[in-house]
Amino acid sequence: MWLRHFHANGASRWPPLNWALCDQSVPLKTGVKQIIASFVQLALVAAIAWQFLIVAPWFAAKPIEEISRYQVAGNVPENARSFAFNHGEPQFFTHGTMAEQPVKFGLSVLLLVIEFAAMLVVTYIWDGSRRE
Repeated sequence: MWLRHFHANGASRWPPLNWALCDQSVPLKTGVKQIIASFVQLALVAAIAWQFLIVAPWFAAKPIEEISRYQVAGNVPENARSFAFNHGEPQFFTHGTMAEQPVKFGLSVLLLVIEFAAMLVVTYIWDGSRRE
């Protein structure tokens, strides 16, 4: 709707990114600092995704002693300490449950929170669209 109004008034280019906030456009400066920040953010997103894949199985993990209640076809690995069902298929884990290893689980969650906080800090500190 605003686009039709914008072009009807004779505008020949797109509005600036902050067109609704003020009548001056803020130039986006892309320098070495912003390029480094982009790579740091990309690395942090990958680290957050990886750590989430490590933490997520803990929430559904059950002690291996409970496997007898379920009719699981196949062999249970010797080093399995816990298991969970993912789309109807059992998955076995070498880590225990949250109740068995609360410190290890807590450290994994803490690392995930630290990575997320670092992402927010990098985004705020190295934001290239702010006025200087």
